[in-house]
Amino acid sequence: MRQTDDYWVINTDSEEDPGINGRLSKRIPDQIGMTNTITVSSIDEFLKKIIEKNRQIIVTKMVIFKVGWFAQCMDTEMNAFGIIEMDSKAE
Repeated sequence: MRQTDDYWVINTDSEEDPGINGRLSKRIPDQIGMTNTITVSSIDEFLKKIIEKNRQIIVTKMVIFKVGWFAQCMDTEMNAFGIIEMDSKAE
């Protein structure tokens, strides 16, 4: 698909630092959406910032075995989003 005003191609990688590439589109009314997840350097630091801004934590910090630490939160417009700290030693 090509990029339009309602559909965006997102590249987060480079040759030196591979990332997760993806696509983003406007929400369709009444559609159950997906949860975007953002990689953070420290899940504890970002959860603290989220709490300080009076935002809601939906899923508390949890381990994804040998992948990292994950939590799910709610933004100011009641959209769920995830944050993950990558850690191949997480147990």
